[in-house]
Amino acid sequence: DYSIATSCYAGPTGGTINNPIGTVFIAIANSVSTKVERFIFSGDRQSVVNQASEKSLELLYNSIKKQK
Repeated sequence: DYSIATSCYAGPTGGTINNPIGTVFIAIANSVSTKVERFIFSGDRQSVVNQASEKSLELLYNSIKKQK
């Protein structure tokens, strides 16, 4: 069993100097570990959301692959 969690500043407002718009945190967890990564994507809100979704699934796939 795995879980994916995301939190982001997708825009058009929000963000800070340290976490500008486009900043996304993605966590992948299983019963053994939790890994969190920070990304900065560019584009409008929908583009940031799409990129975050794709990256989340990529990280999940790689985590499952490593466990086998």
